[in-house]
Amino acid sequence: MKNMKLGLVILMLFALVVYGCAKQTPPAETQVGQTVTETADVDTNTPASVDTNAPAADASAEQTAPDAAQVETTNSASVASTEFVEIKNFGFNQATLTVTKGTTVTWSQEDNVKHNVVSDDDYFESPLLKKGEKWSYTFNDAGTYNYYCAPHPYMTGTIVVQ
Repeated sequence: MKNMKLGLVILMLFALVVYGCAKQTPPAETQVGQTVTETADVDTNTPASVDTNAPAADASAEQTAPDAAQVETTNSASVASTEFVEIKNFGFNQATLTVTKGTTVTWSQEDNVKHNVVSDDDYFESPLLKKGEKWSYTFNDAGTYNYYCAPHPYMTGTIVVQ
């Protein structure tokens, strides 16, 4: 009975470690305009500052990734802003989004049917997106941009750029 309890405790600890180590990273930076990408699993355990071409370090030297708060504070001036809108259940999650000029908005398509993102004034238009695909657009001009899904025009959203 003791061995059974010990095994159960070890299994639960293993599950917590595996669950706690799973991380998701935002999509890579995009150029101005439109980009379609597919979702992929990325290994986030290697710090961005590690040179993979450098000779191997002494095994006794411990390498650690920089703290996320330090990275943001250190690099905040050079990092472009990205906002996310989820397309799910035949709607845009964050139907109205307010951003600053230069912000990239990425739409992530999570429905089983194809959707797209089309501005009312023909400022931008994505291709039809399958489940798991993403599309990004960088807003460089201030204004209000109303948009919809062409196959489902009742799906609407607004981006306000200040």
